[in-house]
Formats: sequence, structure tokens, C-alpha cells
Amino acid sequence: MDELQIHFTPLSQETWDELKSKESNFLRFFENIKHRIAETDDFDSLLDELQSRAFQVKSAISEFRHFIEELPLAIALAYWIKGEVTDIDQGVEKISALNKLIDQGIIPLKNQEGAPLILCDLRWMGHRNIINEIRCVKEWGTLEKEKLVSVYLQFSQHLGQMTFGFIPHDFDPDRRSVAHKTVRYEVFIEFVQHLSPRDALIAKLLYFGASSAADVLSLQVNQIDFANHKVSYPNQSVVYPKHLMLDLQEHTQGKKGEELVFVNTRGSKIERAHLSHSFERALSKADIKERFTPGQLLETSRK
Repeated sequence: MDELQIHFTPLSQETWDELKSKESNFLRFFENIKHRIAETDDFDSLLDELQSRAFQVKSAISEFRHFIEELPLAIALAYWIKGEVTDIDQGVEKISALNKLIDQGIIPLKNQEGAPLILCDLRWMGHRNIINEIRCVKEWGTLEKEKLVSVYLQFSQHLGQMTFGFIPHDFDPDRRSVAHKTVRYEVFIEFVQHLSPRDALIAKLLYFGASSAADVLSLQVNQIDFANHKVSYPNQSVVYPKHLMLDLQEHTQGKKGEELVFVNTRGSKIERAHLSHSFERALSKADIKERFTPGQLLETSRK
């Protein structure tokens, strides 16, 4: 609840009056600064008014926080959408997106007991879980998922502002994890759609944290910890997004132990040259002006 805390504690009016009358050091200090600024009696009344207003604000925020804690998520969603429908096109798009997320059960309107889910529950659950779940839905295409994530993040930002930080807004974990990459996220998302499912998996493993293309092409099933979304490469372990690990789990279904995760049609290890050609074809299909190799997906813009 730190976001809504006042970083000073106004005194009650009774305590304030008592301290003012007894604290000689304060009185000397106050008289000194009044004398240096201006000779006016307004400063006494302004000081009292500041104390009074600060106490009123603190009380109001405390009451508002209690109200927000018990507010159903459904009401917060409706409040946001009511403000958004002033722009007809965007309003329709956002209503459609929220309906999909609600129908899919990704945005839960009720808790496990069947009661309305309240904002205190959402704060505990966190926005990031919802964002991750959006990208795990198999029925939705990549671009559709990205639009749904964008709409939900807009709601997250609105909710953070409306609640004065009680429900803090969140960021896109996928974008945040690759913000330092040379290949921009938008470019990568467009590009990866034009790869085969197998090569798209390889590209995602490279982009989201692998140390080298050789490590990914040599990856064995026993290096993967699906429960913790982790892949152990020879020189480092990488925790990957949940949606990527679900795709990887589906790809490796039936494989065991020291079997290679990625093989060609002959069951042999994929050659680096093949992957490079696959990237070139996908970039051409996507009509992306930028050109990059598998190795460049590893590169960062940090110097």
C-alpha cells in the first residue's frame, strides 16, 4: 500500500495547537523567517491552513484507498471504457479486446468463491500474469496477441492513475526483456511470423536470451526445465517467457534425454547455413528493409 501513503503525518488540530503554544524554538524560528520575508499576519493563518488541509487530504486518501480496495474489477473496467468510447473507433476496438480477454477467462471478474473480483485481489494477482496469459492462448495469432496486450496495458496505466498508484501500472515483460536488443521488438514480431514453427522457436530462443546460435542448435531436451521456464546452456541459464516455453514443450513432445530439440528432415542437427537462409527468406516475405542474421538477434545496443 506504499503508493498511497502520505510521506508526512499531519498532526491532529488539538495536538497542533498545543505544540504551537509550547514550542519556543519553533516560535523563534517562525518569527525569524516571517521577518525576513514580509511583515504580514497572513503567514500565521497560512501555516494553520496548510496543517488543516494536509490533515483533510490524508483522511480523504485513507477513505479513498479503502473504497478502492473493495471496488469490483468490473466497475474499474466499465469506468475506463466509458471514458474511451468518446473516440468511437478506439472505443469499439478496446471493448472488443476486453470482451475477448473476459470470455477467455484471462481477465477474471469473479474470484474462486464466485464473488466479484475486487481491485485488492488484482493487486495481489498482478498485471504481468494477465499479460503472460494473453500470449499463451493458442487460438490467437501473434499480431492479435500484441494488440490485446497493448489494450490491457492501456487499462493498467489508467488504473494506476485513477487509484493514485494503489494498483500500480505494469510494463510489457517481453518488450522490457529485449529493450536493449539491436533488432527492435516490432521488427522481430513481424519477421518471426514468416518463419516455420521450428525456426520461429529457434529465433525466439536466440532473441530472448540465448548466448549463441550454436548453443540453441545443439540444445538437448534434458537441458530444459519446463516447470521453471528455464533452459540451461553450457555457459548460462536463461529464464524464458511462459508462452515460449509452452511452444517449446509442444515441439519436444515425445522426445527425451539427450535427443536434439531441433533437427532437420533427416533427423540430424540443423546447420547454421540453413538457419541463415531461412532468415533471409522470412525477411523478404515480411518486406522488412532491415537485414539481420541469427547471430544478430543476440546483439545488444549497449556499449
